[in-house]
Amino acid sequence: MYSQILAACVRLDLFNILASSGPQTTAELSAHLDLSLEATQRLLSTAKALELLETRGGGRFGLGPLGAALIGNPGIVAMIEHHGLLYKDLNDPVALLRGEQQASALGQYWPYAGSDSPATLSEQQVSAYSALMAASQPLVSGEILAAYGFSGRRCLLDVGGGDGAFLAQVAARHPNLQLMLFDLPMVVERAQSRFAASGLSTRTRVVGGDFLREALPQGAAVVSWVRVVHDHDDAKVNSLFAAVRRVLPTDGVLLIAEPMAETPGAEPMGDAYFGFYLLAMGSGRPRSTEKLSEMLRGAGFSQIQSIPTRIVSQPIMPAGRYMPNPHAWDQNCERFRFRTDPGITGKSPCRRETPVAGSAGMACIGERRVACAQDIALLRPPAGVAIGVGQGRWRFPESSAGVGGAAAERGHRRAYCPHGVGLVAGKNHRLHHH
Repeated sequence: MYSQILAACVRLDLFNILASSGPQTTAELSAHLDLSLEATQRLLSTAKALELLETRGGGRFGLGPLGAALIGNPGIVAMIEHHGLLYKDLNDPVALLRGEQQASALGQYWPYAGSDSPATLSEQQVSAYSALMAASQPLVSGEILAAYGFSGRRCLLDVGGGDGAFLAQVAARHPNLQLMLFDLPMVVERAQSRFAASGLSTRTRVVGGDFLREALPQGAAVVSWVRVVHDHDDAKVNSLFAAVRRVLPTDGVLLIAEPMAETPGAEPMGDAYFGFYLLAMGSGRPRSTEKLSEMLRGAGFSQIQSIPTRIVSQPIMPAGRYMPNPHAWDQNCERFRFRTDPGITGKSPCRRETPVAGSAGMACIGERRVACAQDIALLRPPAGVAIGVGQGRWRFPESSAGVGGAAAERGHRRAYCPHGVGLVAGKNHRLHHH
C-alpha cells in the first residue's frame, strides 16, 4: 500500500511541483494534478502520514523529508516507476513460485534473461532497461569508487557495462586509466554515444558481443561486474568467472559489485527483495559473499575480499587471479605468527615468532588483531590509499608490501589499508601523508 501511494505521487509529479512552486493549498494542487478536491485531499493526507509531505501555514502542503529526498534524484524516481512491473508479477506469488506464470512482466523487460541469442536483440528491446540502468547507476557508482581505488592500474574492463555510466564516473576520478566496455551490440552503441559526448573516445574501447559465448577483450588489469552476476544462474556464472580469469594478468583483479544475500543488516534487500525480483525476472539469484567466494576459488581466483559500502546491502568483492607466496611475511620487516582461532577477540599482544602461513583465522600485529580471510594471510596486492587510524590518510608506494586488509605499523603510526598494502617494504620507502 505505501509503495502505491509513493508511486502515485511520482507519476503525478507531485514532488517536482512543490519543489518548483513552493507550498500549495489543496485547491491549487487539485488543479495541478487534475484530481478532484476529495481525491487530492486523500492523496495529500496519506503522503503526509508517510513523511513524503508536511503541512505548512495557511493550510498548504510542502515537501516532507522523504519527498524532498527524491528531488534531483532521477535514479530513485526511475526505480519507483519501474516497480509497477514487479507488482504485476507478484499479483499471484504462489503461481510465481510454482512456475505457473506464462510470461512475466520483468522477464519481458529484461529480454536477455530468457533469450538464447541475446546478441540479436534490437534497439527497441534493450532501450528500456538500458535507460533504467543508466539512471540508477550513479546510486551505486559513487559507493564503489569510495570503497575501491583503481590507482596504479592501467586499464579497466567493465563487462555488461551498459551505456557506460559507471566507466564515465571512473574516468572522472582516474584521468590516467584506460577504459574498455563489453556488452551486447545494440547496448554498446549507447556507450559510444556517451563517451563521444563526454570527450572520452580516446580513452575508451567499446566491444559488442555476448559474454556467455564470446571471448572477452584482453589487456585489462581489472575486470568489473557491476550489478550483473546476480542476473545469471550458477552454471553461467561459473563460465563467466572462468572467462574473466583467462584474460586477466597474473596480478589482475576481478571486481564484483552488487546486492548480496546474507549481508548483516540488509537481509530484507539482499535476500527477500532480490530473491523474488530475480525469480520474477526468470534468471539468476542473490548470492552470499561465502557462495561467491566458493565459486571464485573454483575458477582459480584468490585473495578474495568483501568490502562494505555505505549501501549496506551492496558490498563489493575484489578477487586476485593467483595465490601469493605461501608464507607469512612482510618484506624487510619483522615476521608475525598467525593464530588459527577465528573467535579470538581483545587486544592481547601477539608474539612475533617464526613466520608461518595464516589459516583462515585471526592474526595480530603488535597489539592489533586482523582477520585472515584465506589460507594465506600476508599478501602482496597492488598499492592503494590507506586510511590512517587517528593519523589522517596515507598513501603507500607501489613497491610496498603488506597485509591484506590489515593494520600496518611504522614507528608509532598505524594505518588501515583497504587494498592490502600496509607494511612498507624497506627504509627507502615511507608513508606519504595527504
